[in-house]
Amino acid sequence: MKYFLALIACFTLIFALISFNKKDKGLPLASALVTQVDGLYIFTDCLPINQFDSIGTVDLGFISGTQYDNIKTNLIKRTKKQFPEAEGLILKLKKNGLDYGIPIVFKKQ
Repeated sequence: MKYFLALIACFTLIFALISFNKKDKGLPLASALVTQVDGLYIFTDCLPINQFDSIGTVDLGFISGTQYDNIKTNLIKRTKKQFPEAEGLILKLKKNGLDYGIPIVFKKQ
């Protein structure tokens, strides 16, 4: 009986050590908190982890300046006007100046 209890104690200890040594399987390393502007989640050089549907595209139109903030503000305003149901905006910034945005809605889970 002593050996049986000792064997159970050893297995319990081994199980406990294995359980504590497992790595946390939380969020991927590439996860981030996304900035929200005027109710839209803004994704620049990235895509949402959650599933989404694209509901159109938004062209840049005329802006005064080529700075990121001007481009972002313009695309957000156009998205809010053309796609009021949009929950997010994926910014596509191109070197040739043909920047545009992709308004998205998240799939309900």
